[in-house]
Amino acid sequence: MNAYHRLDLGFTFTKKKKNRQSVWAIGAYNAYNRKNPFFIYTDDDFDFETQTSEKKLKQASLFPVIPYLTYSFKF
Repeated sequence: MNAYHRLDLGFTFTKKKKNRQSVWAIGAYNAYNRKNPFFIYTDDDFDFETQTSEKKLKQASLFPVIPYLTYSFKF
């Protein structure tokens, strides 16, 4: 299997007022949208011209870039 790696980015903005605090967070998981391997399976590729079948390993991937935005406050 190929190596699994990703880049997660996040930024937090905090604003304080008298008796409360608000926090905005924005970011993305897997920021550069790498297709990481989740599992590998075998598949038959059939060639209709030559009527032959060939087994190949294929990769299933999950989780493309996932953005997020959150807001929270304390009082």
